[in-house]
Amino acid sequence: MHDNSISSTATLPDDVTILQRMVGEFSERVSELSNKLSERDSVIERLKHELLLLRQWRFGRKSEKLEAGGQLSLFPTDAVAEYQKRGVIVYDRNDANYYSVRCLHPFGLDGVIRVSPLHCHNTNDVQTFLRASEEIAAL
Repeated sequence: MHDNSISSTATLPDDVTILQRMVGEFSERVSELSNKLSERDSVIERLKHELLLLRQWRFGRKSEKLEAGGQLSLFPTDAVAEYQKRGVIVYDRNDANYYSVRCLHPFGLDGVIRVSPLHCHNTNDVQTFLRASEEIAAL
């Protein structure tokens, strides 16, 4: 295996086979590091969720204060359950779903609640949703 560090002054071999092998080795290394990074991100998200659950257990639901930007520090699945208790249909979109990841990660989000126009389409539905949101934020 060749030295995988290339400096700006490094000279590359002229042999195409060696260059192809080097590219393959770099590609494998990038893939390996990318997988480790994904695993680390998953562990961080799991630990964040566990911390939230521990805070709830220790201090009660009042420990879920609004974060900067007005977002409730409540996991989307928990928020969906709270909305359902109030008769409001919403959907959890989190990074466990392949299609949701493509929408969430560009914004730096791990999960959101999606309100469907199919279920929230008139003034009464919107008012019910806003009232439920206020109640959930006050928990």
